[in-house]
Amino acid sequence: MRQFLSFLLLLAMSGAAQAHFIWIEPIQNDNGTTTIQVYFGEDASPDDPAYLSRVQGMKLHRVAGKDAPTALELRATMDDLSATLDDVDGRTLFIGQHDLGVLDRGDSKFRLQYYAKTGPAVTSPAWQRTETKDDLRLDVVPAYEDGRVTVTVRFDGEPVTDAEVKASGPGMDDFEGQTDEHGHATFKMAEAGLYSIRARHIEAVPGELDGKSYPETRHYSTVAVSIPEPLTPIAFEELAKIETPVTSFGAAVSGDSLYVYGGHSGGAHSYSNKEQGHQVLRLNLESRQWESLAEGLGLQGLALVAHGGKLYRIGGFTAKNADGEDHDLWSQDSVAQFDPQTKAWTELPPLPEPRSSFDAAVLGDSIYVIGGWSMQGEGNTVWHKTAWKLDLSKSSLEWQALPELPVTRRANAVAAHNGKLYSIGGMQEEGGPTRRVDVYDPQANTWTQGPEILGDDGMTGFGASAFATGGKLYVSTIKGTLQRLSDDGQSWDMVGKTPTPRFFHRMLPLDESHLLVVGGASMEIGKFDTVESLNVSNAAGESAAASASPTSSLARETMLAAHNARAVWNDFPGFTAELTISENGVQQTCTIQVSGDCRYELSLSEAERPAWLKSKLDSVISHRRPRKFDEVGYEIIPEPERTDGSLLVKKLDGSGVFRIQGSTITEVIRKSDKQWLEITNLTTETVGGRRYLPSVSSVTYRDPASGDVQSVRSNTFDWTRIGDFDLPLNALTVETGGGGERTVREVIFSNHQLTPSAARVSQSQ
Repeated sequence: MRQFLSFLLLLAMSGAAQAHFIWIEPIQNDNGTTTIQVYFGEDASPDDPAYLSRVQGMKLHRVAGKDAPTALELRATMDDLSATLDDVDGRTLFIGQHDLGVLDRGDSKFRLQYYAKTGPAVTSPAWQRTETKDDLRLDVVPAYEDGRVTVTVRFDGEPVTDAEVKASGPGMDDFEGQTDEHGHATFKMAEAGLYSIRARHIEAVPGELDGKSYPETRHYSTVAVSIPEPLTPIAFEELAKIETPVTSFGAAVSGDSLYVYGGHSGGAHSYSNKEQGHQVLRLNLESRQWESLAEGLGLQGLALVAHGGKLYRIGGFTAKNADGEDHDLWSQDSVAQFDPQTKAWTELPPLPEPRSSFDAAVLGDSIYVIGGWSMQGEGNTVWHKTAWKLDLSKSSLEWQALPELPVTRRANAVAAHNGKLYSIGGMQEEGGPTRRVDVYDPQANTWTQGPEILGDDGMTGFGASAFATGGKLYVSTIKGTLQRLSDDGQSWDMVGKTPTPRFFHRMLPLDESHLLVVGGASMEIGKFDTVESLNVSNAAGESAAASASPTSSLARETMLAAHNARAVWNDFPGFTAELTISENGVQQTCTIQVSGDCRYELSLSEAERPAWLKSKLDSVISHRRPRKFDEVGYEIIPEPERTDGSLLVKKLDGSGVFRIQGSTITEVIRKSDKQWLEITNLTTETVGGRRYLPSVSSVTYRDPASGDVQSVRSNTFDWTRIGDFDLPLNALTVETGGGGERTVREVIFSNHQLTPSAARVSQSQ
């Protein structure tokens, strides 16, 4: 009887084998140990434990970095198959392999190979840094960015095209897709939690195993990986605009002013003396007004630091060629002090060698210079292994050498923190972009390697900027992440998402809870002309939804971020256009003239205009007018069961409740004795990298007393880029009344012309 039951079980499992795969998951135990749990099912969750007998004999290993895998012993019971460890850290992956042999299903015959992988959260660099391709013939590597997971599928180390990929996770419709020519497949995450990902590749190579021949091998590889809540956008305020956007410039904060010097204003990889800044610019952080204080050398790739009310300009390179000529680029050894009071320069001892594309920081009374290279026209470029210190407290100033750098690199960030100097990221002479961090201890006069900043690849560290404030060290990256060094200095935490992803910018302290982000660029958008103030007072390295409480500060910051994320028409010259106004197919035409302050005039008289036209024009024109933030007071409405990361913010004057997802307002509820309406932004269109325009929305009107639906308006908006502004193209409303009656209203703009009297160019979006 027992043999008969075993035979039935084997039949059942072989019939279900296509839907059952090996999965492994790390489970943290209360006593500090970690259990590596093996499942045999459709996803990374327990199934019938009887199926585990099918994978008895599977191999399980742990692996970290490029170390050789270490075999682990699996323990089998009646109910589970697992291994328990007491020394697991965030650098460790676990991999499993099992050969199920040759299966004959009558209509098909094949060899079946299973592989499995698990480890820390998908945001851990361990997934990219750990080599598993030699141990898993079919290897799947997940990466995460901006709410999307991209898996890379390789077979015998080479990318696989058209591999079948399936994924499932909490709140997500199951994903099915195929890899592209690079072995990539991408899906969008839904909710935070454990995701089950598997890939299939069929190797059409015949063979023989244990006397059984087979025409092909089916390889299945699974990944069980946790995906955290998406990064919360950091609350920010736009303080000012830069008249000439620049990258690779020097900047410092001293007193109540921001100072900017030099920089590159031209296109990517275009260098000339015309495209290099040569002025000291000052932004008064109280009045938010710029002024030019003095001129100097045309430089970029320099450093500017502040100490004792003075500014110190260090190095950089000068383009000796004119615009359009062959590049003739020369790194400089110049060092000068600038006094903002007298607006005078004082030359200081030059650097021991010309240097550009580096960074500098002040610790105590000393300036430290780390990284960079020396360009000498058509001569060889020299990457510097040296680093230097200038003690400003000495009566006789002299550059002193630091120990030789552990790695040669440029475009790195340097910051002082807790008595040490941190050199972060950059471009290595050998190895390309890097997330590496090296730490110099002035007391011990030694370099040690610190924890790498977080990221999928080395580009995360290229052209980053770092500074400490409020006792914490922060770094801002091209990937739009703000990271913070842990208190023990052993790891980095993701604080949140910055409003604009920049590199070759400067991040500077405004006060203990605010960081200024100045200039820089992104590959997708180009140069940024905004100065942003990031509020890190509530940056706890977790999602806002997880830490939300009904406090006015968090509510205000959330609402402020949404206010600043709206697309508005700054420095707007106005425009004219022809209008076609339609209601249920009956049309009128006229012209519209919109002024720079977003007011408009129509060629139709008041009597000729339909009553609904004003609200429609207001929605696409008046709402683009820049407005001051409404300081009426706000509070968070707690929603403990809500898991999508959004926050519900209430205005304390009772004028509305707003649901905010990231920095986008997705719902508005306005309720009073006279009116009750609910607005839902179903779709928004992002412009300028971070600001959003309405695309599709729905407005529900209810009876204020009963709450019964009176009508529903479905709105669609289209926009067109004219010059530097996104102008309305079409606004369509379909209104359904409480009795089912339907009305279609539409406003179409055509022949847009920006007002010619305004010659200035706006970068508002």
